[in-house]
Amino acid sequence: MPPTSTLSRPSPEVCRNTLLDQIGKAGVNQVRAMSDVRFKEPAIEGKVPNSNNLRIALRGSACDDPRIKATLYDFDADGMLQSITYVWVRPAGPAPAPIFNERVTQLSRFHSLPPPQSPGRLQADTSLGRLVLQDMPERNLLLEAYAKK
Repeated sequence: MPPTSTLSRPSPEVCRNTLLDQIGKAGVNQVRAMSDVRFKEPAIEGKVPNSNNLRIALRGSACDDPRIKATLYDFDADGMLQSITYVWVRPAGPAPAPIFNERVTQLSRFHSLPPPQSPGRLQADTSLGRLVLQDMPERNLLLEAYAKK
């Protein structure tokens, strides 16, 4: 196994393994195994707000855009992956932030997306699951979530 403290980009196989195509199929142990290889910082495990379900928060992957502050993996009571949320840092200012429009453009290359439902919010069904892109100017964050349909 490669050292976890390396600043170099991991192999393409490691970087491709985001588990986005495994929502509803992967279990907690698969996510933990992926995180050990893909992320430099230790996982933070806790409860999904307002539930007893598990959340694993991961940070520090050299594979990801440096603007991604954290990746959240949420599980149901049976330990099956239900959603993956990318927490993007956005510049202060009104919605939609330039990063929102950038993500809509980028995601449109892979999915047929409807126009945003409101400034800073887009929801669509994709081949990976239900996508919700939500600009949160009050917290200087952009949430990009994929959930089981």
